[in-house]
Amino acid sequence: MTKHDAIALEALCEKRFSAEFGESVEISMALTGRLRVAFSDGYITFDYKTGEINYFRYEGFKDDFDGYCQTIKEICATPSYQKDLEALVWSYEHRRELTEG
Repeated sequence: MTKHDAIALEALCEKRFSAEFGESVEISMALTGRLRVAFSDGYITFDYKTGEINYFRYEGFKDDFDGYCQTIKEICATPSYQKDLEALVWSYEHRRELTEG
């Protein structure tokens, strides 16, 4: 995988999550090694394989938060999203191995 491929994959995942959340989000890897999705009211870290929520910082309404958690679980259960999330995590964990291009 090239650095360009990894950046494009991250942008694709952010676009998909943004569409599902209905707002612009950013995806990154938390220090815990879990994926983190950041949105206007906070962020949630989760296990991309199971959709299990590991940590969150949220300042909005509880109903919205529950919806975010459910959306993450649904995304993680979707095979095409799962494949991309797995590749994204690999690119974060092996960033030094990414080639130029």
